Amino acid sequence: MLESIGEEEFRRLLDEEMTRRQPVKCRGDDKSSLFAPTGTFVTVPVFAGELKADTLGQLAAIATDKAGGYLATTTDQNIAVLASSTNEEAAIHTALEQAKLSASSSLMIANFRVCPGNHECRMGLSATRDVARQIIGLAGESASAKSWAISGCRNSCSQPQLADYGIVTSKLTREEDGERQPL
Repeated sequence: MLESIGEEEFRRLLDEEMTRRQPVKCRGDDKSSLFAPTGTFVTVPVFAGELKADTLGQLAAIATDKAGGYLATTTDQNIAVLASSTNEEAAIHTALEQAKLSASSSLMIANFRVCPGNHECRMGLSATRDVARQIIGLAGESASAKSWAISGCRNSCSQPQLADYGIVTSKLTREEDGERQPL
């Protein structure tokens, strides 16, 4: 283009185009765009970061009916519902119990932050959700005292270095029967 019209003409066209453009409005330019929630968060445990669509629908309905529609994900792969009052908090807990979505559910014993593992990721060397289930089976309720993070490969997507117990699958080894197992 520069060869055909020359630098001077290019600069003139560029200046002309730039004067026609309006500045881009950024979020936060107006005072109403930011929302800082107030109240108490009720955390709904999600086992190993896996949440079915119908369960999310139930949680959304509870949030709509009992919490002003506020629903968020946490850094530990759980769901937080915002209660603006003590009464609202009690109503949320009751609704979660009725929907069997409370912390007393059997797999909700421990807080696991888990990458998708080989269930869904090409890099995954291990079935991370299965590892989480095995840990619960072995440790039982004592697992609830600490935080857990399981990564299916060395990328460490679940940030195991930030958990009380971090597990990283580093390679696959071949067993005597020829079956490959994560290590």
